Amino acid sequence: MARRVAVQASTFLIVPYLLTGTTRIATVPERIAAELVRKHPLRILKPPVEIPGFTMCQGWHEIHRNDPGHRWLRDALINAAKARPRVGS
Repeated sequence: MARRVAVQASTFLIVPYLLTGTTRIATVPERIAAELVRKHPLRILKPPVEIPGFTMCQGWHEIHRNDPGHRWLRDALINAAKARPRVGS
């Protein structure tokens, strides 16, 4: 199986505008796809091949290690990443 890359996007937020009205497809994380189809005329299809997952990591400068606001934001991002989406709703 081969693919032909027509466009590469630096952010998932632009994907609907690259797809709508075309025959293009995009590979995006399922959680992001679930949000995109809620707001745009797109469909989620099962890929023809297995696509391995990925790991998200946080990074910050050492000076922010104990900053309460920065710590709150890091924890909020971790909790959001752990939340399971309702795909198809």
